[in-house]
Amino acid sequence: MSAAVVDIKTQSPSDAREWPEITPLRNHYESLPYPLDALPSITREAVTEVQGHVQAPTAMVAGCAVSSMSIAIQGFADVARDRHLTGPVSLFQLTMGDSGERKTTCQNAFGGGIEAYERQAAQDMAEEVKQYRSDIEIHNAKCQGVTASIKKNTTDGKPTGDLENQHRQLINTKPIEPKVPRLLLTDATPEALTHTLVKSWPCGAIVSDEGGAVFGGHGMSKDSVMRYLAALNTLWGGKTQATSRRTSESYGAINARLTFHTQIQGAALNDFIKRSGGLARGSGFFARFLICAPESTQGERKYKEPPTDTPALDKFNNRIHEILSAGNPLNELGELEPSMMQLSPEAKAEWVTFHDTVEHKLRAGGEFADLRDTASKVADNATRLAAIFAYFETRTPATPVSLEHMRSGVAVATWHLYESQRFFAELAITNEQSDAANLNDWLVSYCNKNALQQLTKRNIQQLGPSPTRNVDRRDRALELLSNGGRVTLVKQGSADVVIVNPALLAGGAL
Repeated sequence: MSAAVVDIKTQSPSDAREWPEITPLRNHYESLPYPLDALPSITREAVTEVQGHVQAPTAMVAGCAVSSMSIAIQGFADVARDRHLTGPVSLFQLTMGDSGERKTTCQNAFGGGIEAYERQAAQDMAEEVKQYRSDIEIHNAKCQGVTASIKKNTTDGKPTGDLENQHRQLINTKPIEPKVPRLLLTDATPEALTHTLVKSWPCGAIVSDEGGAVFGGHGMSKDSVMRYLAALNTLWGGKTQATSRRTSESYGAINARLTFHTQIQGAALNDFIKRSGGLARGSGFFARFLICAPESTQGERKYKEPPTDTPALDKFNNRIHEILSAGNPLNELGELEPSMMQLSPEAKAEWVTFHDTVEHKLRAGGEFADLRDTASKVADNATRLAAIFAYFETRTPATPVSLEHMRSGVAVATWHLYESQRFFAELAITNEQSDAANLNDWLVSYCNKNALQQLTKRNIQQLGPSPTRNVDRRDRALELLSNGGRVTLVKQGSADVVIVNPALLAGGAL
């Protein structure tokens, strides 16, 4: 190590130097406890049981449970806030979590009921699918035979009227492909996603414990990201986009329901945001999401033997399977026709109060003035959550959403609104501020680990975070740290030395 790096124990006390007050590098918002008590009792007990063993952040575990509830219920019910404000209950969720946060374990725990339903539905319809495949082959063969006869008669100058009538009759009696429930979808182009919801099954979910595969997939490529975001925005509202194609069947907008839940590492999300060039937020895409970035539990998880049984989780997954097994309400054309849930008068009054309170905070200088896109949709998400909670407990859309369920929906939606505030505050910093924050964190960690208080600029360029390998970026970051009272820059002989404020090394500032 360079001789200019001095052991803090041998230094003359830098504490004697007059250090200015340390100013924050980031807009800092405290993470609030997740409102676990707001969840339906079956869900709350399952989340508590899973979290107790997996030891992942409570919000991450709860998000997986709520996602499964949305997937199960979205096809059965819409919800009305008033005579005109009606819409689906489907939820979009985005959860930040680093590698090793046990995202996959959480997702798998609450997906059991959905997967069991899909397996059972495939088994129950296996013979019907086989019959259709046989019928369609026979039908196509007949069509080809009649078409060949029409061509031959036309060539020979013979009449084709009877053959044409046969062909029309065949077209009108084409076998209808049975719709086999397929809820869990994979990444696809926007066209493929829409086609699946229109032609295969009108309810689906994009669920991923590795969101980088979704946001970095083909559908989110530079050429298609705008179309994909537009398609997802439309699906959040409960429709599919009309499409017109030359090479395949065209269709107009119809009812469809999509739940979107992805857990993603911060680096992958930041890469997507950069590639989208601001479209993700500018298009209102992120505004539709229940976002959370829970504090990591890594470093605090002691080994636990796996449980011999999971009665609470089993009860939750059985309820999900029971709801789905009732069969989504489809009309004779195979189109979705969900029932409309109403709000009780008390729930409506609670919703109006919440809506108006948030709206007041959108004014200039208000608490959510910088979060208007997300805050403007939080009342909608609160109603969706309330309806999901009500349906999950009553298993019928006929019972109005109660005051208790609305309060629960408001509590969860409000928590996510504050999480969005934390998330977007981090995104709002400039590249220079980001470099300074990363360098600050590295300096504190490195100096504490090695019992140091100072390093040379050269040491930082050689050992520090990658942006500081660039001299200009390193110096701009150090200037911001110096202006914020975090470091002092001095000359020691020919060396440029960076001295770290001892308050930082004592854990005294963010």
